[in-house]
Amino acid sequence: YFCGLRPGRVKISAGSVRSPGLRLLRIERDGADVSDGIDVVPGDHVTGVRIVLAYYTGVIRGTVIVLGPAMPEGLRIGIVARRLGDESGDSHYAAADERGRFVFEGLMSGDYELFAGPNFRGLRPGGQIPRFKDVLQNVSVADGTESTVTLQLKRIDKDN
Repeated sequence: YFCGLRPGRVKISAGSVRSPGLRLLRIERDGADVSDGIDVVPGDHVTGVRIVLAYYTGVIRGTVIVLGPAMPEGLRIGIVARRLGDESGDSHYAAADERGRFVFEGLMSGDYELFAGPNFRGLRPGGQIPRFKDVLQNVSVADGTESTVTLQLKRIDKDN
């Protein structure tokens, strides 16, 4: 129940930091999709709104192994997971810890493409930025299961 909404387009969003698998699928008003917003006019009493949520429980747990010279201090590896066939362009991000471990939780069932590469946020000023060969790997995810993957990231610095 909402009161005092200003006239104009109202957008509704939903999610949970504590439950990463909770996702907003769509918003309906009287059966019509209004996910892009509901137009509210002065004096309007908006009814018939339905919010459709889903809870996904797929997990990808993995490790990144860096082949080649030692990593510069402070440099971390980031991993992006994108669900194949997802037209929304949504992706998930995880940072590998100092041992190269990462996890994605709350994923929808399907096939995902993983990309690993350097995350420069922790790199010290003046630190050498290494180059890597692109790493793309596919992994299948099912609700209620945990998929494991090992990604090998190879440095291709000019002196290698």
